Amino acid sequence: MTNQLANLSEPSGRVRHTRHGSPYESYRPTRVWGARRLPAHWTEKPLKHIVSINTDKLPESTDPDYEIEYVDIGNVSLTEGITSTERLRFEAAPSRARRRVQHGDTIVSTVRTYLKAVAHIIAPPANLIVSTGFAVLRPNPALSHAYLYRLAQSEPFVHAIVAHSVGVSYPAINASDIGRFYIPLPPIPEQNSIAAFLDQETARIDTLIARKQELIERLSEEKATRISRVVTHGMNAQAAMTDSDVPWLGPVPEHWRIVRLKRVLASADYGISDSLKESGEVAVLRMGNLQDGELSFADLRYVDSVAPELVLKDEDILFNRTNSLALIGKTALFHGFGETKFSFASYLVRFRTNGTMNPAYLCFLLNRPEILERARSLALPAIGQANLNPNRYGYIHVCVPPLPEQTDIVEHVRQESARIDRIARQIKNAITRLCEYRSVLIAAAVTGQIDVRNYRREAPCP
Repeated sequence: MTNQLANLSEPSGRVRHTRHGSPYESYRPTRVWGARRLPAHWTEKPLKHIVSINTDKLPESTDPDYEIEYVDIGNVSLTEGITSTERLRFEAAPSRARRRVQHGDTIVSTVRTYLKAVAHIIAPPANLIVSTGFAVLRPNPALSHAYLYRLAQSEPFVHAIVAHSVGVSYPAINASDIGRFYIPLPPIPEQNSIAAFLDQETARIDTLIARKQELIERLSEEKATRISRVVTHGMNAQAAMTDSDVPWLGPVPEHWRIVRLKRVLASADYGISDSLKESGEVAVLRMGNLQDGELSFADLRYVDSVAPELVLKDEDILFNRTNSLALIGKTALFHGFGETKFSFASYLVRFRTNGTMNPAYLCFLLNRPEILERARSLALPAIGQANLNPNRYGYIHVCVPPLPEQTDIVEHVRQESARIDRIARQIKNAITRLCEYRSVLIAAAVTGQIDVRNYRREAPCP
């Protein structure tokens, strides 16, 4: 796979033979963005000469009760096309919900172009309407709609749109500017061959990517299961067990104690409510920094100073006490980040243990799904969010192994987590390479860097 990727994107512009085909016999220079050459018998034209752009609009006189299936920029991705729609009455729809589409159109985002939203319209419902933030490209008979879609999805075309966009926070391009782009124009039979080739090959790659993503999900589930089992059952499979009489703990080793959380805490402190800034002396962790039992130090905010007692220390536990129920109860262990001082925002609570609990072990325990579910059942509803008072939370039962056993469990969990995370990273890297290969393959085919005229359709991946 790596060799094929290198072959297709060789800096010299030459493409050596791959299983997908070899280069054409002769080439000529081109004005097409991102392509130094085209097959000698291909032509090139400005896009506006072979497509119509934004020619069909929903009139303002439309019945206010007419229901539309609306597609906005956020509903479209480069690789998946339209991922969702929103059903709206015309009267309640945003003013940008006006572009009509039909079978064979390709839509390309002209606003927030960094999102690279491109989709092929196939057999749409009659009421499908897309945002005016899209350019709707409708091919004339000289252009296969399937080839047009693959061309618009290709990296050279997408890069041209991004490169010609203006604006920093909200980059945009005029549809008329897109119409001036020169595009490669093979004969219609070749356009159809290219589209058929890419349909099958990208489907093959997408199947591989989906399988790898499923494997990552299974690894994540395995990691959670292993952590959950060892923190409540210990590492000795032969240990005598006893019923904890706590539904969310279940059986535990009989030499472990069961106590309420507040009995193992030395303190539970609320964070600061100061206004946060882009810079300052003290970084402030917020609920968004608590992710899957770990702390993320991305997107930090700051204050100039805090009281010394609100500066975080190694092995402080941060607990999320408010927001949606899905976030309530999440905890993470603080380990510091360089020389920066850290504090925490008011919707977080800092726990410090009293010496009877290893903070890392307690953090693993509190992030178990069963305990999170129990914590959320104790949360008090409020407008738009819920709140879990740490005193109320302190009545949750927890298991307390002997301290040396807690330390052994923590070390075991960290080693197993590191092993599983290492495998997951390798799989993610493989997915990245597949995505890159997919992109290169599309670009190579639509710009004639590989000849797929003799490509034979094969049976799909089993």
